[in-house]
This record gives sequence, C-alpha cells and structure tokens, in this order.
Amino acid sequence: MHFYEVGGLLVRRPKRAPRDVNAEVWKDDGWRDYTDLNSILRHGHRLREADALALLHRVRHADRGTRWSDQHAKVALRAPRTRP
Repeated sequence: MHFYEVGGLLVRRPKRAPRDVNAEVWKDDGWRDYTDLNSILRHGHRLREADALALLHRVRHADRGTRWSDQHAKVALRAPRTRP
C-alpha cells in the first residue's frame, strides 16, 4: 500500500494499481473512495508508514479530539474500505 498526503488529507492506494483503481481517503473513522487521481499525481507527497501513522493521528485528533494507540492506528491504515 502506498500512502500520500494531499492537501492535509491521508490518501492510500494499492501498490502497482492500474489507473482505473480508485485511491481511498481517511474520512471520519474509515476509508472512503478518493477519485481525484490527478491531485495525488500533482500535489501528493509520498509518505513512509511512520509518516502516514503520524498524519492519521493528526487527522483523527482534529476530527474527533481523541488519539488512538499506535497499534490501533496501524490496524486502521490497513483496514478495508468503509462502506457508506
């Protein structure tokens, strides 16, 4: 899985994914479709997993005001997409 920071959002995309495979953005408490692939290509900053964890903590704290343990956040990074 590749992780990106795009305008303060945490975005992930499977490795070696074809262009027609959507990325996912962390929103609220789960992953949602992120269809703006051009934003990732133009403005996305590739993150190491440790940086993705730090961004997930920041995003979650800003949205919910609570912080997960690092173990819980690692599970969330790899969790399946949340169905709306």
